[in-house]
Amino acid sequence: MKKRVHPYRFSGKNYSFDQSNDGSTLENIRRWSLDYFANNSVINRSNYHKLKELHQLEDPKKEFDLLVKIIKVFEKDEHTLELRIKDISNELWFMTVQKLKFANHQVRQGDIVRFRSVVRAPTSERNVIDCKNITNILKFQPSAKIV
Repeated sequence: MKKRVHPYRFSGKNYSFDQSNDGSTLENIRRWSLDYFANNSVINRSNYHKLKELHQLEDPKKEFDLLVKIIKVFEKDEHTLELRIKDISNELWFMTVQKLKFANHQVRQGDIVRFRSVVRAPTSERNVIDCKNITNILKFQPSAKIV
C-alpha cells in the first residue's frame, strides 16, 4: 500500500513523523486547502501587475509581482531555464529562472503561477523578466478557482 504522507526530511534512517497523529492533521489541512482554494480567488488584482503594464514602468529596477500561465519551458543552459509566459493581457514575455531554485519539477508547461518580486531585464531587446534572489513562486493546483 502506498503512503499518502511522507516526511519532509530524513535524518539518517529515522524521521520525526508520527503517522497516527500527524497523518490525520495533514489530511484535514489538505481537505481544507482544496476547498478554500476551489471557492476563493485568494489573489486580488491589486497584488500583481499585468504584462502589458510593464513597458510603462519608470524604474526598470522596480520589483513587482506577476500572475501568469507558463506556456513553454526551455533549458537555456545547465544553470538556467527560460519560461515563455502569458497573462490575461495576452502579451508574451520570457522569464529567466535559476534551475537550482526553480527545478524542472516545480515549473511546468500549463501551470498558473504567481511570481513574487521579479524585475524587468533592462538591457534586453526582447520582453524579458529576471528573478532576484528573493523571488518566490506560488503554483496553483488545477482545482483552484483562480485557474
